[in-house]
Amino acid sequence: MRVPPACKERVVACPWGVHLGQTQHRAIDPTSQASILLWAGDGWTGDLTPALQGLAKWTTPERGLVLLADDPTSRRLGLWSLARRAGLEHMLSIVPGDLAGWEPALDADALLIPGPTGEQSGLVLAAQGAGMPVIAQADELASNLIDALSARLVAPPTPAAWQSAIASLLDDPASAATLGQSARAYIQEHRLAYHWVSKVVELYERVGKRM
Repeated sequence: MRVPPACKERVVACPWGVHLGQTQHRAIDPTSQASILLWAGDGWTGDLTPALQGLAKWTTPERGLVLLADDPTSRRLGLWSLARRAGLEHMLSIVPGDLAGWEPALDADALLIPGPTGEQSGLVLAAQGAGMPVIAQADELASNLIDALSARLVAPPTPAAWQSAIASLLDDPASAATLGQSARAYIQEHRLAYHWVSKVVELYERVGKRM
């Protein structure tokens, strides 16, 4: 099939952006109960088991853990059953509705993304912009997840690798703070709402000149 000349335009990416708030993520206290926010996108249906097993290997009765997830994710992925198999069911707390609209979401110690969702969510960008440490599986479609710059990437995604990545941040507040500030700087330079709006306006102006 021939493509009309008018359709042979270069694809222009306008990466989504967020507002950078004044409040920054609090420092992690390794002597208190840990809290991890689990985010698995809106449609990802992969296997949570390696990440949950890694969490189970890392946590101890002395440290404790609260694992937060939203109800849609729990239902879609069978989270209760998987958490029970990993021995984490008593640590799991389900948030009604969507995490994106839940105000305390960014109060957790870290955000954990258990698989390549292929999404660049406003929630993840907001977490990075607040300086919240992000632990994620590598995802080539999520340009905001850059190892050691804006996130701690897990590869290969084995339980041992997840355990190591979690420990490297939640057991080391200085490393967590350094990664969080690096992620915040990345968002400030590349992924503010201002950048997105500017790209969209630039695109409209360019199209307008050709009409």
